[in-house]
Amino acid sequence: DAVRGARSRLGGGETGAMPQISQADFLEVAAAADAEDRGSYDLVIANPPYVRTQVLGAGSAQALAKRFGLSGRVDLYYAFVEAIARVLGPGGWAGLIVSNRFMTVRSGAALRRHLAERFEIAAVWDLGDTRLFEAAVLPAVLLLRRIGAPRETSARPTRFSSIYTAPDTGRAARRRDPIDALQGSAGRVRLDDGRRFLVRHGTLHTEPTLGELWRLATPSSERWLARVAAHTHTTFGELGEIRVGVKSTADRVFIRKDWEELPGGAPELLRPLMTHHVARRYRAAEADPPRRILYPHATAGRDRVAVDLDRFPRSERYLTTHRQALE
Repeated sequence: DAVRGARSRLGGGETGAMPQISQADFLEVAAAADAEDRGSYDLVIANPPYVRTQVLGAGSAQALAKRFGLSGRVDLYYAFVEAIARVLGPGGWAGLIVSNRFMTVRSGAALRRHLAERFEIAAVWDLGDTRLFEAAVLPAVLLLRRIGAPRETSARPTRFSSIYTAPDTGRAARRRDPIDALQGSAGRVRLDDGRRFLVRHGTLHTEPTLGELWRLATPSSERWLARVAAHTHTTFGELGEIRVGVKSTADRVFIRKDWEELPGGAPELLRPLMTHHVARRYRAAEADPPRRILYPHATAGRDRVAVDLDRFPRSERYLTTHRQALE
């Protein structure tokens, strides 16, 4: 239907030439393209599918990584960006809607390096928590120009704008929607639907010491960071390894305060849990009652592996009662 609609709208134009419109698997087309077909496009507009490694499955993720020269945890849109670079000619432009997670997570380091090597990054718009689209993902829009030689650089700084929810305080400029807000000046805005956001404009700054993370830099933020650095004795990373917390994906199932009150007794696989509710400056506060998490994994060497639930009948019974929600 989309192809028929596009043909109807585009037609032949004044030249009478009918554009070639195809319905196909873009990754298959890009992977199969020979030397003559590569670099034949001037413009790519794309909203690549965002599918995490856990959903893709190990086999599919490894096949994509091998086909497109990727490493680490592979999200499906990483492969799309590599495929776009293959078919886009030098000087060609790409406008992409992607998850903004790649800018700061460790698994996005390969993609960040790839973008810096293959493209001039003309602009970044971080749409944050505006929920501009129905999908839950926090989107970012990238405007890229394909460069000819590896690491060809541009003297122009990359424009970077962001919009995130702000407290309902102070004066705010009226804007129709998040896109209208991003086109205006920096500061607090109030949309027609009543929501309030903070708009920031600056430039893209990368941090080589932090794995080339991408962040928005402004004169005020740089002054603040310089002041922090001047008064820093030691960073947390220098004291020890910083680890990501547990992401249960179903807190109401795995995290409770009333484990002992459950029929049949508490599951065997409970572990104490520290959350932001008890975080304090030097040590955690005592929680009453303490929170505990059902954690069905164990450590084997340097890896975490799923436990055999047959050995923990109370935990198995409890998880089975929540099977529908977990599936």
